[in-house]
Amino acid sequence: MATPEAFEADPSLVWEFYHYRRDVMGTKHPNRAHKALAEFQKKNPERFTLITQNIDRLHQAAGSTNVIEMHGSLWQTQCTKCGIAKENRTM
Repeated sequence: MATPEAFEADPSLVWEFYHYRRDVMGTKHPNRAHKALAEFQKKNPERFTLITQNIDRLHQAAGSTNVIEMHGSLWQTQCTKCGIAKENRTM
């Protein structure tokens, strides 16, 4: 599902897959690890950048800033025609 080829073959199926994932993630909350990292960052803002493979934005919901999402975000889409990115929901 998470490939350009899958999207090209069946865009509706891929959209449904990601809509479902966003619906599920909308019910989730940061855990203690997310909160601990956010607290550490608050105490060390100049020395800490959070680099994550997570696409759920739970680090930001816990209060982290300066987060690099290596694999993107469930909450941001980009038009395949014009390239404009859109935020679908903020946490």
